Parts: sequence; structure tokens; C-alpha cells
Amino acid sequence: MRGDTTTNKRSRYKSTYYSRKDEIDALHREAAALARQLQRLQNDDDEENKSGAASLMENAILREKLKQSGMMLAEAQSILSHRMRAQVIHPMETFIHLTKDPAERRRTLMSFRDQKLHGATEFMVKRTRFMDLRRPHRHLESCEALNGDCIVEQFAVIPFEDVASVKQVYDGLLLALFHQEYAAWEKLGVLAVCESDDADDSSISQSRYLTEMAPGVDLEKNGAMFCRCTDGSDQLRVPHGLVVTDSIDEDELYPYDSEHRLRLDLSSIKLVWPCPRHDSSQSDTVSIVRWTRARIHRPHSGLPMEIQDHVRDLVPRWSDAMNKTVREYVAQHRGLDPN
Repeated sequence: MRGDTTTNKRSRYKSTYYSRKDEIDALHREAAALARQLQRLQNDDDEENKSGAASLMENAILREKLKQSGMMLAEAQSILSHRMRAQVIHPMETFIHLTKDPAERRRTLMSFRDQKLHGATEFMVKRTRFMDLRRPHRHLESCEALNGDCIVEQFAVIPFEDVASVKQVYDGLLLALFHQEYAAWEKLGVLAVCESDDADDSSISQSRYLTEMAPGVDLEKNGAMFCRCTDGSDQLRVPHGLVVTDSIDEDELYPYDSEHRLRLDLSSIKLVWPCPRHDSSQSDTVSIVRWTRARIHRPHSGLPMEIQDHVRDLVPRWSDAMNKTVREYVAQHRGLDPN
């Protein structure tokens, strides 16, 4: 019964989410078209058009339409910000329950793999549809949920210029993820202990991290990772690498200590794909497109505000450390100075 309710809620939410995204995308396209039209008028060398009253009137109308589009975009962004605070689930969330039995744990994760990879590809194709992935981009938003949990959502584009190999960047990303207790946590001055399942299939893995955030304050993170590197798929017909992570909701082997520990639920998609040249003057580029949503559950025993702020700020810092590590690995593979 619970599964049916969850499925219905998820399908209704996903429809609303994408309809809002489509509205914003349409407004962005309209604003861009108006801006191009206004620029053509301003750059027109025809003196008759430049001085004519009709041209001045058209110019003023275009400016007013651009202002109206900006106001509508601001209102749409407000809707999305409220959605982030109020939503119960997000488009990439899946309820995952693992037992103590190693074989059953692997079977459970394997049963989710294709579903997670397919959904993540669909999400990223829609999320990046109108973006120039050759250019760096970063969007970060955080808020407090209705129950007091802290939510941090990030979207970033990290281009690797003069790199043509998707596999090279994908391998660097995997190295950073598998060694994150050294690659990222140590750079942040945080001690992390990792416990993981020994998986025969490299396309799935499970890891649980226990981190001391402050004296007497521990944070636990338990997640599954699903990977694929391919020459193309039905959804994305170019070579690409995909890494999807999602939190484990219930783990009989590593039960959460909700009374005394912070809990970090992390869902993320990292898509590595090539960016085509628009002209011969441009270099080869491979970009990592990353979407991350973190939810930090406060322990039932309470937590000082300064510790909450520290943990919230740690999430984007951790992402930055991982990005730097991937660049270092890729540069080392190519025999270059990462700096």
C-alpha cells in the first residue's frame, strides 16, 4: 500500500516539476529572442531606421517586453525555490532498503541500476537542453525544510578544455569518488572512515561514511553508486559517462543513529560528455555536468546552530574539492601540471 502511494505522489510531482521547468525554458527563449531583436536594432547602420519614430517605438516596446519577461522569470524562480523547501521527494529519489545478507544487498542494488541510470539521463538532458556546456556554470541554493532539515541543491558545469576523451575524464571522476575519504575529506581537514561492500560488478557499489564534524558531533552518510560509460544510448546518442548516487534509506547492516548523529542524504548525477565545436577556432572540450541535492537530518538530541551552519557550508566545499581532484587526476594522466 505504501509503495502505491509513493508512486502516485512521485508521478504527480514530476509532472509539476517539469511543467515549471518548461515555463522557465520558454521564458528564457522568449527573452533571448527579444534581446537579439533589440541588439539588431541598436546595431543597425541604416540612418533612416535609426532616426525613425517607428524604430524608436519598436525599441521601447522591446525593452518593455524584456522587463516583463524578467519579472515573470523572477516569479517562476520563486515557485521553484518554494518547491525546494516544501517538496517531500525529488525527481531522482528512490526508496532503497538493504538487508544484512551480502548477496541480497547486491541483488537489490542491481535491480535499481538500469532504472536509476535511465532516469538520471532523462533528467540531465532536460536540465541542460538550452545551455552552452562549453562554459563554466554554477548554481547553488540552500534552505531549511519545514521539519528543520537543511537542504542544499547544486547544479554545475565543469569544462575540461583541450580534452577530447570522455573516458579519460570519466576515469578521473571515478578515481576521485572511490578515494573521496582522501581526495576530498582530507582537503577539508575532516577525518572520514569508510565501510563498503565488496561488489563483483563495478557498475554498482555501496559505501557508508562516518565523519567527525566537531568534538562529540558525528555525521553519517550511506549511499549507493551506479555507473556506466558508453558510446551512446537511446536517450543520448553521443559517448558519455554517467555516475548516479542515491542515499540508502534503511540499512540493516549499518542502521542510522538518528538520536545522536547527523545524517547526510545525498542524491547526485554526474554526466561526462563531449561538447561539439561550433567553429574551427574552438578546442576540444569534455564537460562534467553535476546535479546534487543534499538533505542534512538533525539528530533528535538537537544541534548547536553554528554546527548546522558548518555542515551546510561543507556540502559545496566538498563538491569543489572533488572537482579539483578530478582535474588533478586528468592532468596527471595527460602528463600536465594541474595548476
